[in-house]
Amino acid sequence: MRRTSGIICVVALLACGGAPALAQTQAAPEAASVFDKIGDELISGLGAQGNVIDGLKAKFSGGGAIAIWPLGEKDAPLPKPVLEAWNDTLTDSLLRSAKGRHRFVTRADLGAIMREAEHSEVVDGGNPVAAVLKGSKAEYLVSGRARVVDNGIAVSYRLLEVKTGSPRAASREYVVPVDFARSAVNTDSLALDAAMADAATYFAKTIPDLAVLKNLGIRQADSGVETPLGRYLSQRVADAVVERASNALTERRVRVVEAALDSAAIKAMKSRSVNAALAAEPGTYTFEGAYWQLDQVVELRLAAVNPAGERYSWSKRIFKASVRPELVGRAQQAEWTRPPADGWGKSPGIGPITLDLSSNKGANPSYRIGETMVLLLRLGEVAHVSCFYRQVDGKTMKIFPNRYSPSGRVPARAAVEIPGGAMPFSFRVEEPEGVERVKCFAADQDLSAQLPKEVSGQDLVPLPAATADRLSEIYRTIPNAKISEATMVVTVHK
Repeated sequence: MRRTSGIICVVALLACGGAPALAQTQAAPEAASVFDKIGDELISGLGAQGNVIDGLKAKFSGGGAIAIWPLGEKDAPLPKPVLEAWNDTLTDSLLRSAKGRHRFVTRADLGAIMREAEHSEVVDGGNPVAAVLKGSKAEYLVSGRARVVDNGIAVSYRLLEVKTGSPRAASREYVVPVDFARSAVNTDSLALDAAMADAATYFAKTIPDLAVLKNLGIRQADSGVETPLGRYLSQRVADAVVERASNALTERRVRVVEAALDSAAIKAMKSRSVNAALAAEPGTYTFEGAYWQLDQVVELRLAAVNPAGERYSWSKRIFKASVRPELVGRAQQAEWTRPPADGWGKSPGIGPITLDLSSNKGANPSYRIGETMVLLLRLGEVAHVSCFYRQVDGKTMKIFPNRYSPSGRVPARAAVEIPGGAMPFSFRVEEPEGVERVKCFAADQDLSAQLPKEVSGQDLVPLPAATADRLSEIYRTIPNAKISEATMVVTVHK
């Protein structure tokens, strides 16, 4: 694999002068060292878990192809050239560690699959395993996660078996140093009022038929939580768009409403996604955003999407000094974005079965105390599904299947409600404020006989804490089963 030449002086990574060269790039030395370690850990982990068949493959047919799903701009607040340099550096490291025992499917090879996944109505856009399986490109998939920390970006990777979705190796989490302070000074950062006006002007001018914005909220990007800062930014943007886009002379009126599906809209969904159902009428757009806190600034990304799937995106950095201190303080943010127990972080339906876990308020929803929540499932094929709910206090219970709906068999491409049908209970959101989570598993077979009794035999009562924390491990270690897993974050607030 050829490593691109030249060095990119991107202020987010290196303290160097001059304009950044966006053509040929390579990762900074700190990043290269991190990805060398990750490559070694993944390949050695795959070898350590290999069986006799894997050994024969490695000896006679190259050991099985490995696809590398790249980190993108939605994964970390870094320029695209930097992320591409990281992806190339990881590929080089994996190649060196594999020593010719595997063939690699890289970003260029996956181009068509990735483009198709991004525009798919099903969940392949967030499920690289299913996308690669459908494309018949590889037997293994390397997929990474990134999150912002005080001194940089923390990255970790897993190597999954594509056919079953089971993990075969994992790296530790490493931090790639990033100079966020220097980056803030050298990028187009604005004060809060100016940023809100800029966003409102963009959406008002570029969407001529804009009539209704269905607001899904603004969430902290890494956690999926709608923090008080996210709610504040969401309200400020919504107010600015209404003011800028409405015009008494032309009689143009723009409304911003909270996005939520009622019972009739859920029943009419059929195979559409929640967002498509929310923006079903002409002139209606779903509206949502994500943010990262980066030292002196908040990076904010917003998007409006219409019924045809056309997407209008805006992004800017906002100086923290122009935002109310109590909204950007470390203690306030930590209260809402504290890392969850292992395996309970936000995740789309990763695995060989396409699994879309959402709600009547979309993915990773936010509910006020007293509101009623409805969970929604869609699958790309018939599968057996189990879902678990973790409350603010940490108690976890199985909510599906349950005594009222004992079969977990879910049909393909149908919107399944939980609770729904013959389930005589409801999810009424109650105090305290905080973060709750939903985790679902979809399998190609009924796994109840292979699960612990406390998992397969109980419903709507708390599981033992040790069992609840190991749910992913319990399901993933069941042999000869195709399994996908999704975790949704639920924010509860007043």
